[in-house]
Amino acid sequence: MRFILYLVVLLASLSLHGQTVSGSLSGTVVDPSGNVVPAVGVKLSSERTGEERTATTNETGDFVFPALQPGTYTVTVEVAGFRPLKKTGNVLSAAERLSVGNLALTVGSVTESITIAAQAVTVQTSSTEHSALIGARQLEQISIRGRDVVSMLRILPGVSQGVDTEFLGGSFGTQSPNIQGTRSNWNSLQVDGVTGNDLGSPGTFSSPINMDAIGEVKVLMNNYQAEYGRNGGSSINVVTKSGSREYHGTAYWFKRHESWNANNFFNNRTGVPLPIYRYTTLGATLGGPVNLGKLLPGSKDKVFFFYSFEKSWVKNPQAVRQVTVPSALERTGDYSQTVDVNNRPILIRDPLSNANFPNNVIPASRLDRNGQAMLNIFPLPNQLNRAVTGGNFNYQFQEAIDQPRDQHLFRIDLRPTANDSINVRGSTWYADSLGYAVAAGSSNWGLVKQHYTFTDNGIVLNWARILSPHTVNEFTGGVRHSVEKGPPESDEELKKVLRKDRGLSSLGQYYPGNNPFGVIPQASYGGVPGAAAITYDGRFPLRGADTAINFSNNVTHTWGPHTLKGGISFERIRNYEGEQGTYGGSFAFGRDVNNPFDSNYAYSNAVLGQFASYSESASRPSNEGRKTTMGWFVQDTWKVNRKLTIDYGMRFVWFNQWYHARETASAWNSGLFDPKKIPALYGPISTPQGRRAVNPLNGAILPAVFIGAFVPGSGDPFNGSVVASDRSYPRGFRDQASVLYEPRFGIAYDPFGDGKTAIRTGFGVFHNTVAPGVRGFSQNPPTQQTPQVYYGNLATYLTSSGVLFPNNTSTFERKAVTPSMYNFTFGVQRDIGRGTVVDVSYVGNVGRHLQVSKNLNAVPYGARYLAQNAVGERSATTISQARRTTTPCR
Repeated sequence: MRFILYLVVLLASLSLHGQTVSGSLSGTVVDPSGNVVPAVGVKLSSERTGEERTATTNETGDFVFPALQPGTYTVTVEVAGFRPLKKTGNVLSAAERLSVGNLALTVGSVTESITIAAQAVTVQTSSTEHSALIGARQLEQISIRGRDVVSMLRILPGVSQGVDTEFLGGSFGTQSPNIQGTRSNWNSLQVDGVTGNDLGSPGTFSSPINMDAIGEVKVLMNNYQAEYGRNGGSSINVVTKSGSREYHGTAYWFKRHESWNANNFFNNRTGVPLPIYRYTTLGATLGGPVNLGKLLPGSKDKVFFFYSFEKSWVKNPQAVRQVTVPSALERTGDYSQTVDVNNRPILIRDPLSNANFPNNVIPASRLDRNGQAMLNIFPLPNQLNRAVTGGNFNYQFQEAIDQPRDQHLFRIDLRPTANDSINVRGSTWYADSLGYAVAAGSSNWGLVKQHYTFTDNGIVLNWARILSPHTVNEFTGGVRHSVEKGPPESDEELKKVLRKDRGLSSLGQYYPGNNPFGVIPQASYGGVPGAAAITYDGRFPLRGADTAINFSNNVTHTWGPHTLKGGISFERIRNYEGEQGTYGGSFAFGRDVNNPFDSNYAYSNAVLGQFASYSESASRPSNEGRKTTMGWFVQDTWKVNRKLTIDYGMRFVWFNQWYHARETASAWNSGLFDPKKIPALYGPISTPQGRRAVNPLNGAILPAVFIGAFVPGSGDPFNGSVVASDRSYPRGFRDQASVLYEPRFGIAYDPFGDGKTAIRTGFGVFHNTVAPGVRGFSQNPPTQQTPQVYYGNLATYLTSSGVLFPNNTSTFERKAVTPSMYNFTFGVQRDIGRGTVVDVSYVGNVGRHLQVSKNLNAVPYGARYLAQNAVGERSATTISQARRTTTPCR
């Protein structure tokens, strides 16, 4: 009953909690005979800052120091009649439960003392989770090409081998690896306890920290305690460095240059010079005490700072791009020298006469000014040696993207009173990519040079307060904000994609309000080998932003052999991806034998103004997701005796489904689908002129390209769709999940009681509550509609209304079950001497209700060959007769 009362009091004292990086240090004091010594004072001091804490052994001789920041500590025991005992070099990592083992006293006077140096590697006799540590020594001595700490994770057991990044932070983050067989987007990454995952792509670490500012990386791989949650995979905690009582600093410079590389065979063959390849990194760190003089007496022992700066200059070479662009003659309508890959002339057909143009030259009077302007967007050919190109390309291009980036990180650690320990860490990150093939960039053959900038700024506060000799409170609060932008390099570059500067001012649009800058349409030229295309991101000029707000609070209370801990978490995240759509329009000029106006070549189609298809989005909605997650837990670490430790606890999780803040999103639900509202589709039909489309309602014959399109005015083309503003449907398109339960249990057993062997096992339940957001749902119909116009002319296409086709529609299962993971481990650790610990473990993961994408329209294998599914094409004569026999007589 007394134990239950302690639990109730503990839970009543909770405030907000999240992921902490603090750990605990414990041990047992024994006399020369091996008997426990109760009621003995134990002092703990930080070897870095000199901070001291005291504890008293309980009736079993045990002591615990909870809520400790990662660092190196000295344990001192002084008892009358015994020599003072001091154990130094006890290295505590993030989220670790370090046991210093038995501290055996020796009879003697207080003027004599015994000092013991702790081993560099210890057996985990009081901890049950399966974890790994990347320490300061590994960070300093293991060379990583890109100097990105995520690449360091590959040295750990059970981590998949990913691609080593070329430089810190990538474009907008670094993809985390699969760990212990779980999906990468299940990983939870934190920096000093604050979320570092990209909110739109959860598997990406988008809060980069340079390696010289990192003190350690603790990875909780499997079956960790109830205090850790947020996601179902590994919990990766990056802990930044802090200052100490002595001044320490570093300065460094790294360099890579193309002069130390060789050109490759294919570049030499096609005359491409050695690409620019330059990586320069300059940085420095400085940390130490802060002397505030009379403002804060003794501040040199109470306030410490650490500052890190790193700047990189990168010229990152890209692959050679080889495309086909229209020649100078082709832009004027002269195709007399145009040949295919076999050097045979390509004959240009006159769509009006169905005969070839004389001499393969289109008369000037037939040329379309807008079509020519689109071809003039491309550069002129620069590789005309067909012995090299084989007719597959005539233009080659290679660039080295400029990617400057820099980071500032500042941390203050202070101890205003003997009971308070506070640290504040702020960091800024700026990364730019300038070129053509940048993230969210345009055509990589050199359409418009753009920036892609990514900034990530954050601040975090950690405050630990000793409430009593047995109770410690920990608070963590942090805010992180990242922004991505994709503007053109300059106004001159922007002009390269503006209609008024490209001779396309007279080219109209259906929805010009969606294109306030007047950006040129996209265009493709199918049928031309390696044809260049005009493309750009549907969010151009790009802007996106993420915000994560975390608050946390833990309370730890020691009671006899029990270390009780509880907390509650809060996280609010916002993901903005910017307005998106085919807002400038998109033309396809490719060759189409069913197009009655086709001239037999894509570039000649363009100069004639004849296109195969045109599409343009009727709206350009933004993507703005919101999500809140809360979790609370209670757990107990019970040291049953000197050999056996049991961990048990329960975590509770509540979260709302991702939802769209502006309600400009749609989904589909089979329960809302009404068979009576199915619109008619144009079907296939055989005619003397070949395969065509037929309107089943009136028998009208159209080109075959209309097969499968909705017949205008029939049924509901959005049958089954639901919009985000529909109050009768759940927000986020999924039912609200109930509170989730995540029990955790673990055992650590030291069979010989000497701290050199540990048998550990455990079980835990975890949930994936941080799935990708709702970005694609703004492009679902009816929120966004993109009708198609076929076989039109640039001068007259706006008089056509276009048709809609059944869309690919993203949706969620309304009664979706939250994905869960069941972890179980069994392992043995043994100290074999010479600073070596062997760890053999079996790790198991069982996933349930995992999120998958499923095509609801997939046709089962073999279904097309069943007689009941046979669909024959009717002839035009048959349909005509059917109409006559069913038409009522007057």
